[in-house]
Amino acid sequence: MSLLLALVVGLALLAAAVWLWDLVWMPFGIGLQPSANDSIAVLPGDDQPIHCYSLHPHPSQRGNRPQPGGLPTHLILLIPGNPGSPQFYKPFLDSLQSLLLQQSDHSRRYELCCIAHGGHSLWTHRIHRGARPIHPMTLEDQVQQKLEFVRHRIQGNPGMKIILIGHSIGAYFCLKVLGDLAARMERPDDIVERVIMLQPAVENIGQTPAGVRLRPILKRYGLAAKITGAVALLPAWIKERLVRSYLDQAHDPATALELQKAVLSLIDYKVALSCFKMGFHEVTEVHRFKGAKPLRRFEGKMLFMYAANDHWVPDEAVESLQNLFPKASHLIDPLFRHAFMMDPDGSARMAMAVARLIQGTIHN
Repeated sequence: MSLLLALVVGLALLAAAVWLWDLVWMPFGIGLQPSANDSIAVLPGDDQPIHCYSLHPHPSQRGNRPQPGGLPTHLILLIPGNPGSPQFYKPFLDSLQSLLLQQSDHSRRYELCCIAHGGHSLWTHRIHRGARPIHPMTLEDQVQQKLEFVRHRIQGNPGMKIILIGHSIGAYFCLKVLGDLAARMERPDDIVERVIMLQPAVENIGQTPAGVRLRPILKRYGLAAKITGAVALLPAWIKERLVRSYLDQAHDPATALELQKAVLSLIDYKVALSCFKMGFHEVTEVHRFKGAKPLRRFEGKMLFMYAANDHWVPDEAVESLQNLFPKASHLIDPLFRHAFMMDPDGSARMAMAVARLIQGTIHN
C-alpha cells in the first residue's frame, strides 16, 4: 500500500512539474491560440461547434477609391482532407487571398473559408469544455455537417456564388454537396461557379496502397488515439522539438510556424480519436462512387487535379473518375504530391494554380 501511495504521489508530482514547466515555456514556445480569422460557430439545431478559418479579400484599392463593402459575392469554400484542421491550409489560403486581391476587379467580393471536420480542431474541444462532450463523428455525420453549413450560407446570402475546393477526402464531400444542391434546388448550377478537386480521394480508399498500409492502424483507432494522448503529456518543448524534426526545414519561417502549430494541435487524445476514426470510416466505407448521374449538370465546372504517384489516388482511381465525369477537366500535375501543403512552396504554388482557375472561371 505504501509503495502504491508513493507511486501515485510521484506521478502527481511529475504531472505538476510538467504543467508548471509548460507555463514557463509557453510564452517562449509556439502559441496555439486561434487567430483573428479563426471563428467557432454552431449552426441552428445543432450542438456541434464548427471551426472556420475565414478571409475576406475585398478588391485592392486603386488610388484613394475605397474598397466596396457588403456581403461577399463569392464564397470560396475549402473542405480539407484528413486531418481536417484549417491550420494546415492557412498558408495556402493566405497566398490565394493575396493573389485574388491583386487580380480581382471592384465588382468581386470573395470570402475564403476553410471548414474543419467535426472534432478535428483543437479549438472546438477547448471551447466545448464543460458542455456536452464532442463525440467522434461518422463519415455520414461529417457529410451532413458540410451540407448544413452550405445550406446555412446560401440561406443567409441567396445571391452569392459558390466555388468549392476539396482536398483528398474533401473532394468526396464536395461531390456530396453538389448532389444535395441538385436534389434541393431548381437551378443549382446558377449558384455553383466552379468545383476544384485537389488529389481527390473519392473512390475505393481502402484498396489504395496507402489505405492498405494504414488499415491495421486505423482499425485500432482507439489505441492509436490513446498513444497520441500519452505523447500529449510530454512537456511542450519536447513536443515542439519532435515536430520540428518531422517537418521539412526548407519552409519559409512563417509557413514553418503555421505547420508546426497544425501538427501540435493534433497531439491531443480527442482530436486524434476523431481523425483516426474518420480514417477508419474512409477505408471501410468509401467504395466506388455512386450518384454521378445527378452531377452531370456540373461537369463543365468540375476540375480534378491529380498528383503523380499518389498512393491515395492511384492510376486506376484516376481512370475511374475520368470515366465517371468525361466532360470534366482532368489534370495530372507532377509538381505536387498528395499532401501539397507540407512541401516547401507547395501552398504558394497550389494557390497560384487555383487562382488562375478561379479567375478564368469568373471572367470567361
